[in-house]
Amino acid sequence: MKTAKRICLNCGRVFEIKISRIKTGRGKYCSTECYHNKGRLLRVCQICHQTFLMKKSRVEKGKGVYCSWSCRAEGMRALPKTKPELQRWAINQLNLAFQQGRIKRLPCFVCNNPKTDAHHQDYSKPLEVFWLCREHHQEFHKNLARKAFLCQD
Repeated sequence: MKTAKRICLNCGRVFEIKISRIKTGRGKYCSTECYHNKGRLLRVCQICHQTFLMKKSRVEKGKGVYCSWSCRAEGMRALPKTKPELQRWAINQLNLAFQQGRIKRLPCFVCNNPKTDAHHQDYSKPLEVFWLCREHHQEFHKNLARKAFLCQD
């Protein structure tokens, strides 16, 4: 029985296999475990920090963040689910900080008008805002929408 040394395509380990198996298209993986784990990436759960394997295609789609359904549920409970909920949460956090005196209303960034609205660039950072008067705030959003429309080409 003749054997040859091969390198596992999944883990890189050197293993021996019969030449007759190589001729039939086998001998690419050192074990059935490596065969079943081909194309999977090692990931770390954001909740419990346990390592787990996830298909590369799912990681590319933004999946592979949690190791189990229970960790996923815990992670989903911690974050607002949709953009309107995130907006509402950011506005509530800003209003609470304003009421507690942790943040003060500033004049308009453009024209120094004292009557201003808060503009969030990133709703996940509720206390990082630009203070703009109503006129400049609306103008900012119009220009933002125009740029987004022009960039769709």
